[in-house]
Amino acid sequence: MAALRHRGLHKNVSLLSVVFLAVHVLTTVFDPVSPVHLLDAVVPFSGSFRPMAIGLGVVAFDLLAALIVTSLLK
Repeated sequence: MAALRHRGLHKNVSLLSVVFLAVHVLTTVFDPVSPVHLLDAVVPFSGSFRPMAIGLGVVAFDLLAALIVTSLLK
C-alpha cells in the first residue's frame, strides 16, 4: 500500500516539475526584454545569447521530453 502512495507521489512531483519547467521556458521566450527567441528554445546551440548554456538546457529538455513520452507509452 505504501509503495502505491510513493509511486503516485513520485508521478505527481515529476509532472509538477515538468509544468514548472514549461512555465520557465515559455516566460523566458515570450518576455519582451529577454534575448531568447522561440527558435533558440527549440534548436540547440542556435542562439547568439549564451549559446552553450541555453543549448545544453535545450538538449536536457529534449531528453526529458523523450523520457516522459517513453514512460507514458510503457
